[in-house]
Amino acid sequence: MNSKSIASLERSQMTRGSDGIYRCKRGLHGIGKVIDKSKWVHRSVLPSLSEEEQILVSKALDVLEIHLPPPDIDIIVKINIREGLVTFTHSSDWKTATEPICGDMVGVKDLYSDRPVIFHRKQKGVPNIYHHKWMFVDDDYLGFDVPDAMEWSEIWENHPVVKALMADKNEYFRLKIGKQDYWQEKVLDRIGVSPTYEELINSTYIDRGRSAPNNIIPKYLPLFAKKADKILDFGAGLHARHTLWLRQQGFDVTAYDCGANVQPGLHDPEALGRQYDIVFASNVLNVQPTVPHLIRILDQTYSLIKPGGVFFCNFPSTPRKCNAIVTEQDLTDMLNERYTEVICLQGRNWMWKCIKDISI
Repeated sequence: MNSKSIASLERSQMTRGSDGIYRCKRGLHGIGKVIDKSKWVHRSVLPSLSEEEQILVSKALDVLEIHLPPPDIDIIVKINIREGLVTFTHSSDWKTATEPICGDMVGVKDLYSDRPVIFHRKQKGVPNIYHHKWMFVDDDYLGFDVPDAMEWSEIWENHPVVKALMADKNEYFRLKIGKQDYWQEKVLDRIGVSPTYEELINSTYIDRGRSAPNNIIPKYLPLFAKKADKILDFGAGLHARHTLWLRQQGFDVTAYDCGANVQPGLHDPEALGRQYDIVFASNVLNVQPTVPHLIRILDQTYSLIKPGGVFFCNFPSTPRKCNAIVTEQDLTDMLNERYTEVICLQGRNWMWKCIKDISI
């Protein structure tokens, strides 16, 4: 399907008035987001579907030999009557995110045949996302504020940034906005209605005080580092406790942070303009808000390390701020893509020691 047909079908629920402004209005089909012959709905409205749709959903559940999980688990159901297809997708941040993610999915196709086909898809590393989530629920839905969600749809649909992207024939905007990284970079970062990255990251800072040296990285880094090494504390935090403690042990450490966490005289504003023998990120990767942000930090820290240098990082289970599921194995795979050797020190808390290729 081309971007023009997607736009026209989606806008059966985003109606443009004579003044050129898009406004939220449900299509003739009522509840559900419809694109071509497929309809997406939240599980809460399944009893409101047509009899034909409900029968197809029930048949899919019978084929899968499952029941829907408890009502507090948000499941998005896709129904295609013509093709005999139904899918069930978990959305972990459905109630809180303006554009919730598409998580793990299980589906059944060829439901009209004697041999329906079951298929599974895991959540992508950079997840797809849902737009106009108010379309998926009824007006009385209590999981989020439906009028607020409708207002947000009107804000971004009518924003000059979005209008310019849609006017660019080479952009294929409607085909790409379902990808979280594209949406973040092309829309959210430009229109500035969500908290900035710096605001999100600064809000996660916790002053560990005297317990800071007991964190896994400052605790074990002196076992690997030499006093002559140039070391960068990437994401040092407002008080740069790890930097100060390591300096007391005789190490040459530079502190870097951003936004409101920067203190003149403590953090070096030119820190990212040099390379280091060792870069460490303590309690940094786990608070990245999206997978694209996590990837950006991994690439940035990699660029700051001298050939043959070392990157130390951890990935605490709490807090985890990413709106997608990233496991320790996922992080290990990302690190292996960048470094010539990755050593994972497993215990109650995981730490990674990553060695950069000396020939780079």
